[in-house]
Amino acid sequence: IFQPGQGVTPVPGKDTSWSVYLSTWQYLFVEGETDADTPMDPTNGMPDLQGFGVFARAGFADEETNPVEFAFSVGVGGRGVIPGRDDDLFGVGYFRNEAQKSRLSENLSVQDFAQGFEAFYNLTITPAVGLTFDAQVIEPATDRLDTAVVLGMRLLARF
Repeated sequence: IFQPGQGVTPVPGKDTSWSVYLSTWQYLFVEGETDADTPMDPTNGMPDLQGFGVFARAGFADEETNPVEFAFSVGVGGRGVIPGRDDDLFGVGYFRNEAQKSRLSENLSVQDFAQGFEAFYNLTITPAVGLTFDAQVIEPATDRLDTAVVLGMRLLARF
């Protein structure tokens, strides 16, 4: 929380703002035969077919209200590429966020960007239970913080 008078200046705002982003996924390899009528759900964020591909997302926002000028991420991900593990998911990606230093207080010691890498593997235990292992390396947008290495594990059970 920003508290004026304590060395940090809040980011000025407006009543309205906007942002635009584009997200895409393209399979490079699909295991087995596929039918053009195979149903795909682009809204669930998961690969529907066994195989792997590339993904990318890029976006930008209102320069008058948003301290992030531009953001993008790219990577490789897929499903079922290990024999006998047809529903396991994996991904490796990179992200970068470009900051508008002019919109932020000089007291924050903000660099021009933040960036990071992430890799994950989701081990499907049953159709309703998955165990995800995750590793991230994050270079923050401020000089006041060191690069972070985050290791995680998550168990998801769907009821």
